[in-house]
Amino acid sequence: MKKKILVLCIVLTMLLSTFTYGDIGPKPSVVVDFSGIDIGEYYVTLLSDVPDLGPHYVASTRPDENRFDEEDEGYYIWKKFVDYKDTDDYYFLQYMNECSDSNQFSWTYYPPEKFKILIYLPESDLFIVSDDILERYAFDSYFTAKVSLGEEMSMDISKSYSFSTEIFSLMVRIILTVLIELFIALLFGLKRKNIFRFIVVVNIITQTLLNIILNLVNYKYGGVAFVLNYVWLEGLVIGIEATAYGYYINNKHSDLGIRRFVPLTYAILANVISFLVGLYLAYYIPGVF
Repeated sequence: MKKKILVLCIVLTMLLSTFTYGDIGPKPSVVVDFSGIDIGEYYVTLLSDVPDLGPHYVASTRPDENRFDEEDEGYYIWKKFVDYKDTDDYYFLQYMNECSDSNQFSWTYYPPEKFKILIYLPESDLFIVSDDILERYAFDSYFTAKVSLGEEMSMDISKSYSFSTEIFSLMVRIILTVLIELFIALLFGLKRKNIFRFIVVVNIITQTLLNIILNLVNYKYGGVAFVLNYVWLEGLVIGIEATAYGYYINNKHSDLGIRRFVPLTYAILANVISFLVGLYLAYYIPGVF
């Protein structure tokens, strides 16, 4: 048992060392769906009200650390965005996407709180910028931009929050959390079917309540309140799970000979590891984690 716990601790340390920007909680995102652009290739970014945001920054502030060099494939487009001058002094933070195929732009790691949408059309060498200053309004903020390419180019932007997407994301996160914590339970010697069922039920309850509360807090009060509440709520979840596991395992399965501190250790490691896995997957499955 001690060797298995030691292995888990080593794995946890390695995971922690891989996250340069691994601060607390999953990251908010901004997703914009476009319609009306049917003239070929186009690129999109969000102009920020601040020049430095997490790993994103204005090119001129760190000239030795720019995202593109002249020999890079995307340098020409990047340089066009760098040279763009916004009338409201909003900044290009070197994050852009080519959106011709998907007609969707996603910024899933440290998106700006206040922003303008900027589109670049390489074929005509033209920019289209939103007139309004937009703000993130939820943990995952969805917008729809209807673009007019007539004599007076414009964007009609509306919020398009998808509750069905959030429900799907919640289900995926709960299922992944349960699978991870069941796997870790095996490493702790918690192998009985009844224990597995109990872990599944407890996780469905705690993770559903945790995600609903955090999304409501972020939707109403913003990112700072989200982070502050995440800390104590995650601690509360660990406490509830540790208490539930301890009572159930020590009283209902005492014949396994599991020491009393094991449920607490298991609850802490299982929650931390499932959180880190979710943070890692956020890079690859935007909008779900």
